[in-house]
Amino acid sequence: MPERECGFEPEVLAAVVEGRWPLAVEPLLREHAAACPLCSEVLTVASALVPDRQEWKAAPSLPAAGTVWWRAQIRARREAAAAAARPLLVAQAAAFVVALAILGMVGKALLPSFTLLAGEYGGWFFAAAAAVLVIPAAILLALRRSE
Repeated sequence: MPERECGFEPEVLAAVVEGRWPLAVEPLLREHAAACPLCSEVLTVASALVPDRQEWKAAPSLPAAGTVWWRAQIRARREAAAAAARPLLVAQAAAFVVALAILGMVGKALLPSFTLLAGEYGGWFFAAAAAVLVIPAAILLALRRSE
């Protein structure tokens, strides 16, 4: 009946796994591994598996399934909130345009010389209107989109 255990088997395995085989081991251990059928088999199998083990260690680790699920839930909620906010943004822009039109009509009705002012000081008038009305609205829209 062949032997099933060898006292040098753990040493041979450790030498291969640690990368010391065959140059950094004692000559006695090399001679034994060449003569012992169990140690030579351990040497053959371990030599084949060690490169796979090193690749496995170098491979990036995947996050836990719970983490992936949690991140997907957060992303879905964020996308749903953004989709729900789009119609509100369109409605706010439409309300702003209507408010500007009403303001222009009221200004023309209350000031008979509105057209005279606009004709004489047109550039300055529209620059002041932009500074007072359009620029704050543009800043508000830009800040809202960055959220």
